[in-house]
Amino acid sequence: MNETFEQCRKNLLRRGFEVRIAATTEEARQILREEIRATAPETISFGGSMTMEATGIVDELRREGRYRLFDGVDYTLPPEERIEIRRQGLLADLYISGINAITEEGALYWLDGIGNRVAAIAFG
Repeated sequence: MNETFEQCRKNLLRRGFEVRIAATTEEARQILREEIRATAPETISFGGSMTMEATGIVDELRREGRYRLFDGVDYTLPPEERIEIRRQGLLADLYISGINAITEEGALYWLDGIGNRVAAIAFG
């Protein structure tokens, strides 16, 4: 692991975060699966995230049908319906999100077009 990642990892741990670093998208998907199983949610929501799309976890959750999904990024639905689903998703048992930036100091940054991701993250 390079020095920057190691410093970031240490700072995140110091701030109370659990840190797991994946070398591949498959590894990341496996970590997400494990976390989802450990959480045992009935409902899951997620915001639009290139990271989540790249891992394939969103499509996997849709295919499985095991959880009630608040899928506010289903673009086959009308915009008004997607907005309502995103509102409902704020109360999901588990909210999955990518992140826009993590600094070496362990600071986390999100940018959000409509606020559903940052609201869910801030809520807890």
